[in-house]
Amino acid sequence: MRAFELLLLIAAIVLGASLALGADPLVATEAQPEISGFTPLPHDARVPLRWLPPGSFADDDGPSDVIFPPQKITLRFNHKFHLGQVPGTTCTSCHDAATTSTNSADRLLPSPKKCDACHRTDHSQLSAVAAGPTDSGRCEFCHVGHRDADGNRVAVVDLPTPNLVFNHQKHAARNIGCAQCHGSVEELELATRDQMPRMRGCLKCHQMPDPAARGTAKSECTTCHIAARPRDPKSGSTTRTTRPTGLSGTKWWPPMTPRFAPIATKRSTAPSATTAAYGRARSIRTTT
Repeated sequence: MRAFELLLLIAAIVLGASLALGADPLVATEAQPEISGFTPLPHDARVPLRWLPPGSFADDDGPSDVIFPPQKITLRFNHKFHLGQVPGTTCTSCHDAATTSTNSADRLLPSPKKCDACHRTDHSQLSAVAAGPTDSGRCEFCHVGHRDADGNRVAVVDLPTPNLVFNHQKHAARNIGCAQCHGSVEELELATRDQMPRMRGCLKCHQMPDPAARGTAKSECTTCHIAARPRDPKSGSTTRTTRPTGLSGTKWWPPMTPRFAPIATKRSTAPSATTAAYGRARSIRTTT
């Protein structure tokens, strides 16, 4: 009887502890699987500096929203999973157009058909997409907010054209890897505009003193920044940044990025990107 009484006492103690902690002793608690791919890191943790694009800062708040306008990413995607656990997958397995792109306006997102082989979906007709037989083949698995009643309608991915002159093909031909501009995307889940290049990182190559290393990548402003429009006297004669709503000079900077307005004003009057004054200015933190 003593052994039985001891067991009852232990059970009573366990039950009391469970009630004190607010747990339901009759319901088994199971660890819920974490859903990935909605943010760069689990629990929306901050991306470490070593994984951000070269030229980023420790307290980096992303690239310039004038050069890279805000995006609307309505997809769930885990780069770390695909690059680390799907054999043979590289950046160009999905972004193959990047190696031949010559214009920053080129659409470099992969075709949804690339997803079909693994997810067993069929995107051959976007007006009649066929879902796969498993959960990973359902529309809502990747398209955020999709419901069965939506049919083939999904939220649009909005990636505005960067206000920048850029040729991926030339960079790829010089054996410049993706990480040299975009950081360690293979360590992240969702890749956002935070992985877009920083001007400070660009200048590490564009201002190399060795012509053989630099090649034809001169450090003049117009190498990367959109210049005044030809035969348009209203656009002026200086280098300007084109916004989606039209040309903008320094007057647009104060309301857009007040912290960097003084730097923007100083640079808009700089005579050349190769002058000593510009070289000193580029050491100041900037979002471009």
